[in-house]
Amino acid sequence: MFGFYNIDIQSIAAPGNLTNYTMPTALERVGDFSQTLDLNGAVIPIKDPKAGNVQFPNNVIQPSRLNPNGLALINVLPLPNYTNRAVSLGNYNYQIQETIRTPKRSQLFKIDYMFPVLT
Repeated sequence: MFGFYNIDIQSIAAPGNLTNYTMPTALERVGDFSQTLDLNGAVIPIKDPKAGNVQFPNNVIQPSRLNPNGLALINVLPLPNYTNRAVSLGNYNYQIQETIRTPKRSQLFKIDYMFPVLT
């Protein structure tokens, strides 16, 4: 027989480091990619797979082509809160600094037991 017990307690901590992410913009959420830029500042072409990979006119996907389930998933994400490309260089548009607001306690108890073989 083997037994194991583990407890992990995290107290209220100081603020952590800033973490950078890229989130879909308000325009991108409605299919408008006319202002979606790559790291060099050039518009990223959005191509239509149903039209032989030709770029969508004005880089905008028609609303009828947007999947409502996909839109619901995208709208779960927060909107960008950092738009200074001079600093981010286009690498990110959202910053968050996470902290532990409430103490967390995790406990694990495990027993391994091998039953005797009856013959």
